[in-house]
Amino acid sequence: MLYRKSLKPLVFLLFTMSLLLVGCSSTSNTAEPISRTTLQFGTVIQISVFDTKDQDALDLAIGHMKTLENELSTSIAKSDVSQFNEAAANDVVVLGEHAQAVVSRGLYYSAQSNGQFDITIEPLVDLWSIGKEDAQIPDDASLTQALELVGYENLKFDPVHGTLTKTKEGVKIDLGAIAKGYAADEAARILKENGVESALINLGGNVLALGDKEGVAWKVGIQDPLQNQGAMVGIVEVTDASVITSGVYERYFEEDGVRYHHILSTDNGYPVNNEILGISILSETAIDGDALSTVVYTMGLEAGMDFIESLEGIEAIFVSRDSKIYVSTGAEKVFDHRNQAFDLISSATKDK
Repeated sequence: MLYRKSLKPLVFLLFTMSLLLVGCSSTSNTAEPISRTTLQFGTVIQISVFDTKDQDALDLAIGHMKTLENELSTSIAKSDVSQFNEAAANDVVVLGEHAQAVVSRGLYYSAQSNGQFDITIEPLVDLWSIGKEDAQIPDDASLTQALELVGYENLKFDPVHGTLTKTKEGVKIDLGAIAKGYAADEAARILKENGVESALINLGGNVLALGDKEGVAWKVGIQDPLQNQGAMVGIVEVTDASVITSGVYERYFEEDGVRYHHILSTDNGYPVNNEILGISILSETAIDGDALSTVVYTMGLEAGMDFIESLEGIEAIFVSRDSKIYVSTGAEKVFDHRNQAFDLISSATKDK
């Protein structure tokens, strides 16, 4: 029996975002923010500005989201990504400036993770179709064929000329694990260039907090992966920071009582199976947080925590299948544990 995760109504999604972000933020500001909402990258994007009533910066930031989607999406036929995917081996494809930036960072994390995060994962993503009506468990032969096309080493990126070339026929890229982070950073850049100092940028629950709110840190909810959207395991207080979450509850389908989620292993082609239900990455830039939420998830709890602790300026909160919350050293200072159904394991006590 196949069970597909239902898509929440748009109104409910917007309500949930407001609950997790504005509702959890400092309440000292009596003025209502100005906000814009759009649907891009397959998710709801909401940008709220708190320190001005000038609409221009907000309009520019929201308008830029469509520009980015037109360049980075796999579902838009004329996007840079789609044109590369349709190109033959050894064809030189010229990328726009945004695709260049995302591909460059994507290749960096592909190398850093030894291919556990890999922007050439599109053949696997297309095969599973998780999040779509035709989601299914692929047969072994199809998985083997798709896996043979996954490998960032089959890409040649020329940053000087802004070109990308595949060295193997059938190789395709998917920037979905990093593009939304880049979009959030771009929205923040536009807002700051136009004088905005206090704003919240939300891409489907991934949050970039710009500045603070009247001198008080933003409070952002961390999703309880076992409950509906809006339920939290706790909150983090952040200023000029990104909070990006990945987990088994985001996009999935179930068959014969087994859940198949969207974070796919480049080793065997199946959804990654480990002790993590959800992971939230705290970082200065959203593009790094977006990529690392996938990278660290694929590593598992122990290796993932060790990796996080080795990085400067990056923190993480892990929610495990055995109802525990593990926090990195820096995250411990800003995380407020709110759900007693989960035991909090701090970095100082996790090995004791």
